[in-house]
Amino acid sequence: MTGHYLLGYGYCGGDSVNRSDASGHLFDYLLRRYASFFGSRSLKEGLTPSFLHEGAAAGKKLTTFTNVRRLSPGSFFAEKEVSNALPQLVISGHGSVDAIGGYIGDGGRKLRFNRLKLLLKARGIKPERYSSAHFMVCHSASGGENALAFAFNKEYGIPTVGYLGRVVTQNDPMGIFTSHMPDVGGFYRRAQKIRVMTVAEGTDVIKTLSDIENPSDEIARGFNYKPVWYR
Repeated sequence: MTGHYLLGYGYCGGDSVNRSDASGHLFDYLLRRYASFFGSRSLKEGLTPSFLHEGAAAGKKLTTFTNVRRLSPGSFFAEKEVSNALPQLVISGHGSVDAIGGYIGDGGRKLRFNRLKLLLKARGIKPERYSSAHFMVCHSASGGENALAFAFNKEYGIPTVGYLGRVVTQNDPMGIFTSHMPDVGGFYRRAQKIRVMTVAEGTDVIKTLSDIENPSDEIARGFNYKPVWYR
C-alpha cells in the first residue's frame, strides 16, 4: 500500500516489543483462536484497520478522519476531528450537476439529497449531532436551492460547506477507502470501515495548484477551489 501504512500493532500501542509481543505474532494467534471459538464472521467484521499517510510522518500538522465507510457504491462517510468541538461530518464522492440540481455519481445512478438523507438514516447517522458538514464533492454547491450542501444545511441546520464547480481531492475518505481497502487482507479483509485515517493537513482537499506535484494538463486547466458555506 504505497504511501499508507496499516497500523497492525494498535492493540499494543504500536510497541510490540515492550508490551509483551516481541514476535508480533501473538495478536494473530489470539484472533485465530477466538475467531474459531466465537465464530469468525462476527469477529472479523468487527475489526477495522487504520491508515497513516506517509506525509503525516514528516512533522506536518495532521488531519484525522474516523469511522470512514461506504454509504453507497459512489458515496462515502467519515467524521473529521475538530479541535475543541464536535466532529465534522464528511461526505465524499464524485459529483456533478444537471438541470435538476447537484448529485453524486452512484454506480450508474444519481444520488441526490433525498436519497442521501435516507442512506444516513438507515445507517443511524444523525447529522444534527455534528458541528458542521463538509461535502468533498464536485459541484456540491452548484444548483442553487437544489445544491447538495444547500439542501443539507436547510434540512439539518448545521453549517455546511460545498464547492462551486470542480474541486480536486487527494487524501479524502473516498480516495483512500477505494484505493487501499481492497488490498487489506488477513483478519481485516471483511472490514466495512476504516477506524482511523490520518493524513497531512491540507492534503484532503487541494486549495492551490502548487500543492499538487506534477499536475496533469487536465487538472491544471480545470483546477478550481471555490468553497461555499451555508449557515
